[in-house]
Amino acid sequence: MEYIVTQTLDKMVRKSKKRQRDPARPKRAMTPFLYFACEQRKILKESGEKMALPEQSRKIAQLWKEVEDKTKYVDSAKVDQARYREQMSHYTPPQKIKRPRSSYAFFMRDVRARVAEANPDKTPRELMTDIAAAWKASSSDDRGIYNDMAEKDKQRYADEKSAE
Repeated sequence: MEYIVTQTLDKMVRKSKKRQRDPARPKRAMTPFLYFACEQRKILKESGEKMALPEQSRKIAQLWKEVEDKTKYVDSAKVDQARYREQMSHYTPPQKIKRPRSSYAFFMRDVRARVAEANPDKTPRELMTDIAAAWKASSSDDRGIYNDMAEKDKQRYADEKSAE
């Protein structure tokens, strides 16, 4: 008896987490060089020259260095910059939901100023170790206050997330 084993290997693709761009945000203004590059790419495409992208970019950069009258491109960029500034003046970015704080974070917020005032000669790292030691030494009743604060903040986060 012969067994046939078939195995399918799915391609493992590692995707980097790209920051989501707000689709309502205005496009950035183009620079004079970008206007020139767009124009030159069209010319190169129409001429039928086959070039790799890096080679094409080098050629366009070289041509840009040789251009004497760049006012056409500078003027286009200024108009685009004015458009961008105008659109940005009316744009309001969406509010990000702040993640919930931990009970230790609430404790640190309350205690840090007192510890820093009592020990002005200590570095921030040394202050953090003192705060951590105070947190470990605190009683469960003291921690309970901060645990309640953290629970309320978790609830706030859940409410904001569900309203999204």
